[in-house]
Amino acid sequence: GTPVTFYGNLDPTGAPANLSAVGGYISAGRPLADTFARHAITIDVSNPAFINGYGHKPLLCFGAGGFMLCSRKRDFVETFGEAGEAVSYGSAEELAGKVDLYLSRPRLRAELAAEMRDRIAANHSLHATLARACRGGEDRDAAGHPAAHCRCAGPPARAEDLEHMAVESGPAARDARRRRD
Repeated sequence: GTPVTFYGNLDPTGAPANLSAVGGYISAGRPLADTFARHAITIDVSNPAFINGYGHKPLLCFGAGGFMLCSRKRDFVETFGEAGEAVSYGSAEELAGKVDLYLSRPRLRAELAAEMRDRIAANHSLHATLARACRGGEDRDAAGHPAAHCRCAGPPARAEDLEHMAVESGPAARDARRRRD
């Protein structure tokens, strides 16, 4: 079968011969980005208790140039639309079918990955995320409530406050404080 690499803790008892386990932890940044980009398909399995929202791994994977199939989460599909649905699965059978599809059609996989990367760059950069936070929930759903991606506790943040915090907490600010002290 197709070689499969598993990252994390795995009991190899009964594992198929095509499965190789890589234990331990992959550091964030370049090591993780390189790992995501190295594999044709990365599969993410979310904890069943993770009902709403979605994790950061799909954004990191697509942003690094990789391709990920992830367990279907309503908020992920609502956020990424047809592309989000195309990379989501709800059963082992659907996952197997999508793995076969995307391994056999690398051009389709590359086009879908590029679409996800474009959406992430346009809507999920630090700048875009802070802009949504600063709007303080201006986005509303059909019932007039703050949209799920805009719900926050407390008053809206002001851009100048966030910029000040970033300047005061960045590496240059830490170095300046060390020099002063």
